[in-house]
Amino acid sequence: MPEPTEFDDHLAIHAAEVAALEPTAWEVWIAEVERLLGHDADGDLGHWPQRGERTGYSLDTFHDMFAAGLSPRSASVRILGAVFVDPRDGTVYRLTAAMGSPASGGYGEQYDVLTPDGYQTQRRELPENAVLVWTPAHERHT
Repeated sequence: MPEPTEFDDHLAIHAAEVAALEPTAWEVWIAEVERLLGHDADGDLGHWPQRGERTGYSLDTFHDMFAAGLSPRSASVRILGAVFVDPRDGTVYRLTAAMGSPASGGYGEQYDVLTPDGYQTQRRELPENAVLVWTPAHERHT
């Protein structure tokens, strides 16, 4: 096997530099989320109440959504406080918690639910046909 030369080192460095120019899947995904949001995705997912502005989203939470396979469109509406309505029956869902970690192996959500007859409960899933009707982040940045 021939000895590596200085030229080989330059080729390896060049290959690494060229590879660094290509955006990663995460960078492409978060750029699309930011395009859909209309602003930077680096927010503050603080707890109620908190001094300063709580946005209801953070890069860490968006990365959990990316790792869990959510689309950028689906992630861009999952802002704490976001309100969804199921058009079939008028049930209202308000996103109250979003969590995920590599240790838990996934991303999860919790919704406060109010049915048209006034029944209140909580759910961990949002129905597929639920429609976003309001989100604090979109209102603040429009």
